[in-house]
Amino acid sequence: NAKGYAGGGNDVNGAGPGGATGTANPCTGQGGPGGSYGGSGGAGGAGYRTVGVTYGSLPQPTDLGSGGTGGDGNCTTGGPGGAGGGAVKLTVSGTLTVNGTLSANGAAGTTGTWGGGGGGSGGAIWISAGTFAGTGAINANGGSGGTTTGGTAGGGGAGGRLALTYTTKTHSGALTAYGGTAPTNAGGAGTLFTKAASATNGDLVVDNNNVTGAQTPQTASTTWAVDNLTVKNAAHFVIPSGATFTVATALTGTTTNAALTNNATLSLPNTTLSDFTLTNNGTLTLANAATLTSVTLTNNGTLTWPNTVTLTGGTFYHNGTISNAATLNLTLGSGATMEVQNTDATTALGLASLTIQSGGNLTHKANAAPTILHLSISGSLDLQTGGTINLNAKGYAGGGNDVNG
Repeated sequence: NAKGYAGGGNDVNGAGPGGATGTANPCTGQGGPGGSYGGSGGAGGAGYRTVGVTYGSLPQPTDLGSGGTGGDGNCTTGGPGGAGGGAVKLTVSGTLTVNGTLSANGAAGTTGTWGGGGGGSGGAIWISAGTFAGTGAINANGGSGGTTTGGTAGGGGAGGRLALTYTTKTHSGALTAYGGTAPTNAGGAGTLFTKAASATNGDLVVDNNNVTGAQTPQTASTTWAVDNLTVKNAAHFVIPSGATFTVATALTGTTTNAALTNNATLSLPNTTLSDFTLTNNGTLTLANAATLTSVTLTNNGTLTWPNTVTLTGGTFYHNGTISNAATLNLTLGSGATMEVQNTDATTALGLASLTIQSGGNLTHKANAAPTILHLSISGSLDLQTGGTINLNAKGYAGGGNDVNG
């Protein structure tokens, strides 16, 4: 723990590839950003330094964790940032048994009279074992953001990177790379990569312990391939433009506030999402089976569905293109709303068929002229009892006090 890059002192950026950047020195008691690594560090106070980038290998991490940035203080009394976690590589041809604790956690940022220090990021743990056994915990968590008696608190450090490869696994202990907590801006989740010898690519889990914090962006311009991707417990995984991410088997997303944002090209063979946020700003293909329950889905890019889709609960914001719209049979089930944001009197959304079941709703974006709801259905539109096409109060906005509508 805390054996990585050093945290910064008053008005000093944390060291390491994921330390904050910039030289802004407003002397207004702003908290320092947390260090980044597997995820992004939590932001500091407004106008004070820029959170560092994610870095390092997903399957073979060896980089140290980055330090948090010191608080801005009134140029004199900001809390120092926490140091990042260290790094360990263990190669055990026989049996690795962990019943104790193996950790590379970042240190907490220090409380500042004016501006708390940012937490250090978690470090790296890379294990290769024949048999992986035991019940002990393995952690690469970010340090918490420092509190403050005046000004703003520091950001939490990001989670680090865990990578575990093995022939046989009986280990049942906790494996965590959580972002550090903070009074305002928690750190983003790190990455947990596991691969059995029999697997093709291995699996990635992004988990932030139900703490809503910063994002977990794939390292810029890298190529990652996994068999299964799981994003859960308030983590937010981001695939940036210019990166390549391949999922061979399935995406699973669960729990409120967990999210995936795609800014590149992504194909998902099988998708099971519940209480999840999925945003597509690039090209997204949901192939084969797609089960979406209480999902907030925003399409600003190009989306390809299976030809038959049922949405249950949640909201689908459509502001892009559906490449297979002409063959799409869409059902809005109970609790599901679809808001169309980019059709007008001359541009329609074409579908093969649309069914709106009891509790389902279709609408368009409010106060967004020339947007109207314009559909072209080649087959049937079935508005069932209890289903709605509801455009109430979706026109021009009313005025406020002494303001015309």
